[in-house]
Amino acid sequence: MTSDIARAAFPLNDTAPVAGDRLEDATLARFAAALGDAQIVGLGEASHGTHEDLLLKTRLFQYLVLHRGFTVFAIEGDWFEWLPMEAYVNGGPGDPAAMLIGQDFSIYRVNELLPLLQWMRAYNALHPGSLHLVGIDAQEPQSTLNVVHAYAQNDAPAAVAALDAASACYLDAAERERVKISQAQADVCLTALKTAASRISGAHPSADAAASRALTAIGFLERATPIYVHHPSVLGLLNARDAAMAENVAYVARQEYPGAKMVVSAEDMHVATESATMPDWATMGGHLRETFGSRYYATDLVFHSGAIRVKTTMGIDAEPQRVAIIDTPGDEIGSEFSRVRHSFYLDLRAVDAGSALGRWLNESHTQWTFGGVVDPSDVFNSGAGHVVLAASFDGVFFVPVSTPTNGLQSKAACRFARPANDYVNRSKAAMTSPASTGRGTVADAPRRAAWSPAAVTIGTPRLPAKARSRAA
Repeated sequence: MTSDIARAAFPLNDTAPVAGDRLEDATLARFAAALGDAQIVGLGEASHGTHEDLLLKTRLFQYLVLHRGFTVFAIEGDWFEWLPMEAYVNGGPGDPAAMLIGQDFSIYRVNELLPLLQWMRAYNALHPGSLHLVGIDAQEPQSTLNVVHAYAQNDAPAAVAALDAASACYLDAAERERVKISQAQADVCLTALKTAASRISGAHPSADAAASRALTAIGFLERATPIYVHHPSVLGLLNARDAAMAENVAYVARQEYPGAKMVVSAEDMHVATESATMPDWATMGGHLRETFGSRYYATDLVFHSGAIRVKTTMGIDAEPQRVAIIDTPGDEIGSEFSRVRHSFYLDLRAVDAGSALGRWLNESHTQWTFGGVVDPSDVFNSGAGHVVLAASFDGVFFVPVSTPTNGLQSKAACRFARPANDYVNRSKAAMTSPASTGRGTVADAPRRAAWSPAAVTIGTPRLPAKARSRAA
């Protein structure tokens, strides 16, 4: 099997994001070609706390922006919490490290997201309004509701009473992972939201930017309300949340940024089109496949051993810890992939289903699929799940060893941070160089020279010379 995988796979020489607008990579070109006419590309992650996964996602997004016209990076995070960062990447004020530190989701308080934010900001400085960042989750309703309430106070006072009613019935859902509301309360919430939306639309029929933002917030809350309802099983909650995230992706792709090509970043099994571990779980990826058909491409990100940064106890205030992931044959997919002995991309659609590799890919095997909490005394049972790769994903990236993400404690701790103005000024000087021929950027702008300073310094897996030659 090892030789079959090695023959079908394309070596991945680098996972590091670039600091400019030139990125040539033969393996990523293969990946981009495999997407076909995909509008939505799901990028999974075996754990939320893997350094290599977050950096690779930024590199993949950069390539798709520069070569395939992608414009939106959607992330498994609350819509409200990513609004300041959407403003930042479009030239708004603020310190991106401080914005990440302020996240409710502790998994995103990490250095590894800074290159994404800073690169998007620099790109938008030269192509204003081209790239966008959006959260597709809404696990905590009150903060999103506050966005609407603040708007209505001054601009749509007729909606305030309805918003107060919604706020009162959502109150019990404010403690994420703890209290949930009844279906009857949810119905009251939804009625109040519809009333508020009607009154905002009536006050501002032309839907100016502020009114549109308020109505967008209401839409996210309406789609997320099933998440806040008490579910007797974890499966019910998973189904509600994944349906809401998929609906949010479809909204962004069809209404907020019509026709936009999007990357959707989430944990592997949210991105997957089905789950072998929980066959009744209607995953986000499954909904997106139903909605977009072959224009949705699901990508698995896999590692075998190393360490991750993850919560070891439940609770919103619990801080992630370093957890070692041992080299175990129980991780069947990672163990098999690791025998290839280097990082790679495998186009699952291109593998002959009748070949030995094709049959293996259509069988159920275990792989690491860590969620938000891991029991360090029983890592395997809290982190391994069954996956039928060919049924759940269209492609897979494999990096043998995971290292934990680097938590942000203060601005001084930002290993990858560079002053925003420095990025913008250097990008203007380099990207607008007249030495160019043509390139597939968002605006089909002329090709520009790469940034002259060195790229962001980030550890990257290097391949043996023999393996590197395949991708050259």
